[in-house]
Amino acid sequence: MTLYQLEVKLGLARFAFPPAAGWRVSMHVDPMEAGRGGKHTRGKIKRAKVALRELEKLGVSLGTHQLFGPIDVIAEGDRETCFVEVEGESARQKEQALYPALGQLVLSMKL
Repeated sequence: MTLYQLEVKLGLARFAFPPAAGWRVSMHVDPMEAGRGGKHTRGKIKRAKVALRELEKLGVSLGTHQLFGPIDVIAEGDRETCFVEVEGESARQKEQALYPALGQLVLSMKL
């Protein structure tokens, strides 16, 4: 079974960075992840909507983070901040997915 990006993000919010445990979680969701625009596999739109509702119930802030920008997942704890780039299944090599993620993080540092 395929896991879509929003479902992976939901898993991170539930298990790795649960807001109930004190994490402040922000997630950037682009239109394709949410099932808007383009072509989508059967069932993706429905599953994306369910994941979005669950993220909202958990108290996850959806949108672009004011300080760090459009990073997939930003989890802020009392003593640490974690940045996570979530990639879905793709025909490109894994290394090719890493370069845009590193670029986003460097740009967000405003060096």
